[in-house]
Amino acid sequence: MTKIPEILIADDSKSNRLSLAAAAMSLNVDLLIASNGLDAIRQATTNQPALIILDVDMPDMDGYQVINQLSGNSRTANIPVILMETNFARHKATLHGSSVWPTDLVYKPINYEHLQVRISALLQLAEYRQSVDTIRQFEDEMHDKSDEGVTGIDHKGRIRYCNPAMVKMLRTRYSELLGNGLESIFEKAYHDTDPKWSQHPVATALAVNKTVQVKKATLWTNDGGKVTTTFVAVPIADHPVLKALLVFKDISRRSRADTQTTSITTHDPLTGLANRFKFEEVLRGLIDLYRAKTNVLISRKRSAPCAVLCIGLDHFSHINKGLGHNAGDKLLQGVAHRIKSCISDLDLAARLGGDEFTVALTHMFDAGDATTTAQKILKSLDEPFLIDGNEIFSSASIGIATYPECGDTTSELLTNSSIAMQTAKANGRHGIQFFTDSLNQNYLAKIEREGEFREAVAKDQLQIKFTPYVSHHNKQVLGHYMSLLWAHPERPRVDATEIISAMENNQIQSKLTYKMLSDGTRQYQRYRQTSQSNQATQLVIPFPAFQLMNPSFIGNLRAVLNDTALPPEQLTLEINETRTDLNLAEFQVLAKQLSNLGVKLALNLFSSPKTPLTHLFQLNLDLLRIDMQQFSEIEQDPRSAIFLRSLAAMARDLDIQIVVDGVDHESDAVLLQSLGINAVMGSLYGAINMSLNMS
Repeated sequence: MTKIPEILIADDSKSNRLSLAAAAMSLNVDLLIASNGLDAIRQATTNQPALIILDVDMPDMDGYQVINQLSGNSRTANIPVILMETNFARHKATLHGSSVWPTDLVYKPINYEHLQVRISALLQLAEYRQSVDTIRQFEDEMHDKSDEGVTGIDHKGRIRYCNPAMVKMLRTRYSELLGNGLESIFEKAYHDTDPKWSQHPVATALAVNKTVQVKKATLWTNDGGKVTTTFVAVPIADHPVLKALLVFKDISRRSRADTQTTSITTHDPLTGLANRFKFEEVLRGLIDLYRAKTNVLISRKRSAPCAVLCIGLDHFSHINKGLGHNAGDKLLQGVAHRIKSCISDLDLAARLGGDEFTVALTHMFDAGDATTTAQKILKSLDEPFLIDGNEIFSSASIGIATYPECGDTTSELLTNSSIAMQTAKANGRHGIQFFTDSLNQNYLAKIEREGEFREAVAKDQLQIKFTPYVSHHNKQVLGHYMSLLWAHPERPRVDATEIISAMENNQIQSKLTYKMLSDGTRQYQRYRQTSQSNQATQLVIPFPAFQLMNPSFIGNLRAVLNDTALPPEQLTLEINETRTDLNLAEFQVLAKQLSNLGVKLALNLFSSPKTPLTHLFQLNLDLLRIDMQQFSEIEQDPRSAIFLRSLAAMARDLDIQIVVDGVDHESDAVLLQSLGINAVMGSLYGAINMSLNMS
């Protein structure tokens, strides 16, 4: 005789309890009533109801606390729970990661018709639990078989029982296996379990009471991997629920030598993480699983079942060059350890090569879980690494591609997460970027542009441009800002400085920046001699901050100054504000070295949304360049005028010169002068172009 399922209603409001009871009674169930959280836990532990309807907002112990208590008790951890909530955000923040499954959510005021539908669906789990109760006599024996996984199936091939060894073998949860078709755990399955089970070779043999022995069968695991097993299927004649028992034995590690060989070919020898081959194999398996509608490892409620995180270290090459490859290897090992500590045992971390890592998140509720994990990884890498007695600071940029929104193949997910990571680097580093179609288009355009730019370098299509900045009140030239122009044969001249800055991992980038420093300085000296100018003006050269951090930079700078005879106090190096995310302490040491040489330091402020005004005094700046376009509405917006006046006063007190770029009208220069800013540059004052010979 089938037992009538019991539902536990837990709510501190009597009127709510009566309404919920009326809705549930129409479904032919027995009711248990609790008026507070403690009573709900007690009754759930004692009676193990088929379903719990739980109010979140109860005094003393709220619904979230009850959920946590239930999840920690083996007798109640698998009972489905319907939460009644008023605030979705609070639900997500608190419930995320709970081991109670499945947990449904309804919002107040309650729609009782919808609630009845959800109750009916979740009551099916009561049938599975009742089936398991009828085979408890097997459990003691099965638990003793710690190395053998045992599964019981019904006449339709659905899993109604599995012992802990089977759960461990598949690296999943008991509740996620229960009620699913046996075929879905096999590598080669029909994926239409109920209609096809009668045609399965195992089902055919069991139907005529034959024992089936399979020497080798591959099963899917919860993390997308595979386990090789041998199994025996034995028919059961007189059991009310179970029609067969299957005993699986893991033979994946039968040979120690085979295991060692496999490890060498599937794992990175430096960090111990999976290598690209293993990662792609697992990710391919995951995707195959997610395509199988009846797969036991998929929660039907998850909107983004998996995601790939591409993690690239920022400026790792400078650590290798400055401290040596041995220190670099130790840093990579430390990074691998921290990444692993930020993910669950069900996820997979791998090193793709160099300073690039990747993570496959296999158990997500939605894309927000990927963001949470990425933030956790970034935070862990912020802490310094102690290597050979030195504190080494590192940071990373992370790109995220979710399945299937950002790709439905292994290649697409890896490529698109890498594109997103490179975009995060281009946006200032130490950040997180989700992949989008527009990123892909931008990336392809960037690749095409860099190809054309390489050709431009080979054909000597680059020109140096010296743009004067002047004191508006007397039109005296204070200095020249140097930039690099690309004399494209089919397009207007393009500012190549930003293109170079985006080519960090490219040898041509280092070559061009040094060329700008050496040849640009030399041509500037030649220009001054030709113009017979004896005035001591400044030469401002934009320079990527990470290039300044190169250990050989100070030596190269000294050589350029000696070779060109440019007085150090007449040279200013400008860094882009988005590039000042390097370790501040290290950069302050560099600023001190430049100051000791006599070379000045400038900052291009407001070049990105990241605008740390603390850099005005932390970096010991001499010059601050801002773009007039940022204040195009200055005449209509009094706040812009107030800000510029305050910034000018602050800079004056810190002995920092402000230069406003993009001043194309006399009226703009007059307005800026009234705000305390006298140094300006733009089309109003002209420019000088010279060729840059790359031969």
